[in-house]
Amino acid sequence: MSAVFGLDAAAYSVPYVAGWAGTTPEEVAATIKAAGNRVMAAAKNAAASRS
Repeated sequence: MSAVFGLDAAAYSVPYVAGWAGTTPEEVAATIKAAGNRVMAAAKNAAASRS
């Protein structure tokens, strides 16, 4: 979101996300996949409710 306003939040965001995403590459991948699935489901629900 900060990029929309021209702010580079990577220095803060990457360590922050790494802190809750998991400690192993497998945990991080699983967290990212689960979050992506939730986002996609929400987007599909939003699109369906507009139809």
